[in-house]
Amino acid sequence: MTNAGQDTAGGAEPPVRLGVLLVDSFDEQHRSVSGDYDRLYGDLFARAGATVDLYDARALDRLPDATSADGWMIGGSRQSVGDDLPWLARLHRWLGRTIDAEVPVIGICFGHQLVAAAAGAEVGRWQGGWNIGAVDYALVPGATSHLGAGTGSFRLLASHRDQVLTAPAGAEVFATAPTCPIAGFTIGDHVTCVQGHPEFTPALATSLYRSRIGLIGEEPVAAALASLERPCDGDSVAAWMVDRVALAHR
Repeated sequence: MTNAGQDTAGGAEPPVRLGVLLVDSFDEQHRSVSGDYDRLYGDLFARAGATVDLYDARALDRLPDATSADGWMIGGSRQSVGDDLPWLARLHRWLGRTIDAEVPVIGICFGHQLVAAAAGAEVGRWQGGWNIGAVDYALVPGATSHLGAGTGSFRLLASHRDQVLTAPAGAEVFATAPTCPIAGFTIGDHVTCVQGHPEFTPALATSLYRSRIGLIGEEPVAAALASLERPCDGDSVAAWMVDRVALAHR
């Protein structure tokens, strides 16, 4: 376990303590570009004002007590939700109990899908293939989201071919895109999930996309690379997520 946050000044409210459950590592060719998931998530949520405790969920026979942090985040992975792996089965069960206990949970990409599955939703391959590049996600009118600063949308880098196919019971879908209808959802005050990657850098996305030309195709990769010139809203999304964890404790 490592700590990536800093204490606030005296008199201020203590920072949100966020437990980050790591579920993958990049291959060296990608890790050398912007660091591995531990650095990316640690930096992202520290910038959002959280104190971050990092755990490798794949290596733990017993996952942490859900009450030992203010909230939990599960992020990206090359795995699919339905893969038959002992650590993934443990995490799936742990998530179900944590969601039922209304402990705040954040899901990003694979984590978004795993949280949805643990809450009873269907997750699987999207028939349109891969989603890559800088994607504009439209905010659903009336959804309880403070994202977009009045613009009605936010932009994140994407890299996935699985996605959430049905919304969990009791969920509010707040973000959508033509290639990803359920791109973001909340459940009450305690679950917050997005399909896109707020932690990705353009350099990392470039490395990942170029390595998958044979899998995805030259034209889609070229279009995704061209989209990386557009600024994304990763820090704003992370700050909103941390705010929701804080609000759940008030």
